[in-house]
Amino acid sequence: MGEDVRRGARIARALFLLAAVAATSAVAVPTALAEDDTSEGDQDDGPSDDQDAQKKPKQKPMPAMIDICMTSAVIAPTKADGSPWDPGPPKATEDQRAKSNEAFRMLAALARKHPAMVAAELTTVLSGSLFRAFGKPDVFGTLEVAPTGSYDGKLSRKMDLASKKRPVREFHPNFGTSTCFKAVPWHKELRLRVDLTDQDVAFDDKIATVVVPASDVAAAFEFGKVFHVYVGDQDTTQLKFVALEVTRTADE
Repeated sequence: MGEDVRRGARIARALFLLAAVAATSAVAVPTALAEDDTSEGDQDDGPSDDQDAQKKPKQKPMPAMIDICMTSAVIAPTKADGSPWDPGPPKATEDQRAKSNEAFRMLAALARKHPAMVAAELTTVLSGSLFRAFGKPDVFGTLEVAPTGSYDGKLSRKMDLASKKRPVREFHPNFGTSTCFKAVPWHKELRLRVDLTDQDVAFDDKIATVVVPASDVAAAFEFGKVFHVYVGDQDTTQLKFVALEVTRTADE
């Protein structure tokens, strides 16, 4: 793994810690993150990104039928304007929001080449000070699949990821292993649409409605494990990642 990859992940995590300083009065930056680029942990012990790309095998072809599961999502620590999802914590500052958004974008840049690293970094970030400082959203919503690109088509399907009566209270809502579309015909125009909402006592707050294109579905199939797709540049920008697992339909 190239040095620039490790540096990018470290900087992204550091940005999250810097953003957390405004939300908590006592945030200690780990020594490893405070060290410069000459630290032992940054020394290159593997091939560069260019070398990795040269060695990468040709992408395997998509099967005719696939199973698509959306296992979880990653939601921003606050609403786009800095307001907390639940009353109580102070509104995030503009600088805090900017650092958080930049960190997510840096992780997104790594997602395609190094999806396993992004999954590990997200786990670290989501347990950090910034997310602990704000109230969690109560998430419910739906997932739709349009094999030919039309959500009104005969092959399109829709399911609940979590119901309004039983929302998932988390920045990283886990929807389990049953939120799957089985035997979906593969097509280059295939699309997924994710619609998530934060349940509130008075008025529900829209989190985001985002679309996952066929190229990201194919990338998830290629990875062969849970794959995080960056969607933080869509709609409200409040939904940052959706996690997909795409496999060949059994007996296909």
